[in-house]
Amino acid sequence: MPSQTLAPHGPRARRSKVTSAAGAVGCIRGGDTGATSGFVGTGFAENVAITVLEMGERKIIARRAALELRPGVRVNLGIGLPEGVSAVAVEEGASGRMTPSTGPGGFGASAITGPPSRFDVPDGSGLDICFLGLAQADRHGNLDVGRPGLRPAGGGGFINLSQSTKAVIFVGTFTTGGLEIAVEEGSIRIVKEGARRTFVKEVGHRAFSGSQAFGNGRKVLYVTERCVFRLAEKGLELIEIAPGVDLDRDILGRMDFTPILARDLKLMDYRIFREEPMGLLDLLPRE
Repeated sequence: MPSQTLAPHGPRARRSKVTSAAGAVGCIRGGDTGATSGFVGTGFAENVAITVLEMGERKIIARRAALELRPGVRVNLGIGLPEGVSAVAVEEGASGRMTPSTGPGGFGASAITGPPSRFDVPDGSGLDICFLGLAQADRHGNLDVGRPGLRPAGGGGFINLSQSTKAVIFVGTFTTGGLEIAVEEGSIRIVKEGARRTFVKEVGHRAFSGSQAFGNGRKVLYVTERCVFRLAEKGLELIEIAPGVDLDRDILGRMDFTPILARDLKLMDYRIFREEPMGLLDLLPRE
């Protein structure tokens, strides 16, 4: 069927009759969007402008996470830092390489489902990759996203998305509560550490099980502004560090446990830390 033939709210089908589903193609969301027919789902949004992220920890994290995109993947983006992945993809001209879907606040969608069907695709393992917030993680790769602080928020859709998606990329800053960094000539410098650590010995509330995910053969990464971990059999393994970062002072000294150190520990790509576009299309695998 030709694109934009049916209104986004129009298609309806029983779950048992659906053999495949298209996500919200070209869906970008944000709090600074004016009223449009595409926003409320009565029409289509064309050539929606998106704000280019300023260089800083959020853009660094989003750029490194975006390197995990593959041609034609079905993607879900969480709220907050994960949304930066879409901004980077648009800036780099790579948004057409993925089919994104989102929960609340999406506009420009090709199809919109009602609340009862919101998690049918992820629950049925219909997503290839998701980008979710990294609130607090422990040595086993477990995550606490519902109760990491003094104000419990609950896991919400994080549970559905993180349990069934083939690849899960958690994104967040290495410390929170006042972190300041400086980006200088393709490297970073920690100006001021945040008051709270993201990587603790044991999470207080387990919303994601590292051992279960590893046992199910899932790919799991933990991406921060200064390093990248992967989920290994015995817990978190440090696989990349940012140029300019001191391993002992800025990473190991800011964790409540010692992670596994990869034998081939690498530097994160220097292009992630430069002001100009990093050439994402050239860095991604070809179809």
